[in-house]
Amino acid sequence: MKSSEMAALAGVTVRTLRHYHQLGVLPEPERGYNGYRNYDARDLIRLLRIKRLGAIGIPLDAMAELLDGDGGTGGPGAEATALLDELEARIDAEMDLLQRRKRLITGLRTARALDLPPELAQVVDAFAASAPASVRQMDREQAILLAHLAGEDGVNSLAEVYEKLSSSELADGVLQFYTDFAGLTQETSDEELEQLVTGFVETVAVPVRDAIAGSGQLLAADESAVTAVFDEYRQSALNPAQQLALARITERLEGVG
Repeated sequence: MKSSEMAALAGVTVRTLRHYHQLGVLPEPERGYNGYRNYDARDLIRLLRIKRLGAIGIPLDAMAELLDGDGGTGGPGAEATALLDELEARIDAEMDLLQRRKRLITGLRTARALDLPPELAQVVDAFAASAPASVRQMDREQAILLAHLAGEDGVNSLAEVYEKLSSSELADGVLQFYTDFAGLTQETSDEELEQLVTGFVETVAVPVRDAIAGSGQLLAADESAVTAVFDEYRQSALNPAQQLALARITERLEGVG
């Protein structure tokens, strides 16, 4: 039979046949007097075996040895068994990944944000719901950064921090800080700025810092790299007065035991 006929019978393309020839997995028959390659039933059988092995994930570069080493019985020898074990382990890993993705999608159906992990999206939304519009976007962007830097192991701890910020004992202080922080400008007096810093450190920042310390490792990334990223972000997102306020808050926290 011609190559086109065999390809059609096996449900592959002639181009696929040529590819198998190039790899050496399917022997290339001699050309007949008419210049065409003539395939027989045994060529078709080998092609069907190749197609079947490919469907279960056997790589083409391993097929020739498997097909020629089983005596034509199709039964798995020692090498084939090892390869099947490897394929099974790979499929198990892929299934685990797909299950994790499915759980994420299920969580995202109930979350109001697709750009955050589901376990974090709802608490971030609840936290920022009462914040002034001018800082709501900044908070969301920082949450995206934090979620990435926390990694899978730190997301739950990060969610606990946001829940702490939204708790009844801190929510009023956080909202007041957000409102005052959004209103900081070049005209804000140093006394007003200092009052904002002191109030935030005493009523919000220290309790949150203690909560973070109690939750273990929060960020998976290197601390200096995290600092550099947030410094760059704040320089682009905040005005000078807001940058100064955050710098003073950081300095004050470093001095508070």
